[in-house]
Amino acid sequence: QTEEEGAYYLMICIDAVVSCWTFKPSEVSTWKESLLMLEHVKSAVMHFSEFCCCDEARFTREAVLKVAQLSKEAGILSAMALNAFVEAMSSLELSLKLLEMSSDAKKPDFRLARAHSLHELSKIHRYQGRYDDVHQCLMDSLALNKSDDCLTADSLHELGICEMKKHNLDAAASFLQKSLEIRRGLG
Repeated sequence: QTEEEGAYYLMICIDAVVSCWTFKPSEVSTWKESLLMLEHVKSAVMHFSEFCCCDEARFTREAVLKVAQLSKEAGILSAMALNAFVEAMSSLELSLKLLEMSSDAKKPDFRLARAHSLHELSKIHRYQGRYDDVHQCLMDSLALNKSDDCLTADSLHELGICEMKKHNLDAAASFLQKSLEIRRGLG
């Protein structure tokens, strides 16, 4: 098959995986079924990233965003349901790689998607006690995010938790207060 045909069939596979993927982090009832699909998701994302590295022009920006979201969600599920932090980190880093290498990397929707993936990656670092990495991920997430006040509040909250873990209580209180002010402003 030609590379063009390969890209076409790969997108059919990606769309099939997306249609079967029911994972919602806040809905524990979706986790069990999603675990059955997890390896399929990771495999499809890996194939996409290999294809995308060779020729991004074959895929739409929507496809890149869709696959980066799948990879991010695979990372979240790996961490939350399996405590598989190495796998979670790998999936989240792959999500970031897809978004960063895109020619659309500087566009607002790609920046926001990267901010979300960095926020999730910060949690993996926190679970592993890597507080400097937590801080860096969250600061990068805040720098990329110019439109999502909920994400800003969540990132500030996570920074507060990180500072508490490091026993920097004044810094923790400051981040948590800023997070609370944003949350109150959202209603």
